[in-house]
Amino acid sequence: MQKRTAEWRERGASAIIVPNARYIVEPVYDREELIVADLNLNEIDHEFLTLDVSGHYPRSDVFTFETKAQ
Repeated sequence: MQKRTAEWRERGASAIIVPNARYIVEPVYDREELIVADLNLNEIDHEFLTLDVSGHYPRSDVFTFETKAQ
């Protein structure tokens, strides 16, 4: 029988991140841990207003818009 080691195959990195990409809870690596946080749901509406509506659409190498004449 082979001896089992306590080696982590996947390191984890569970975290809680708000819509503006800021950590509320930093990533947890190499251990089991319950992560919890109080959330401000108003941040969702605030970040929705910063939506980049022009984004990548002007890039012809990424997005093509065509119409068909009938």
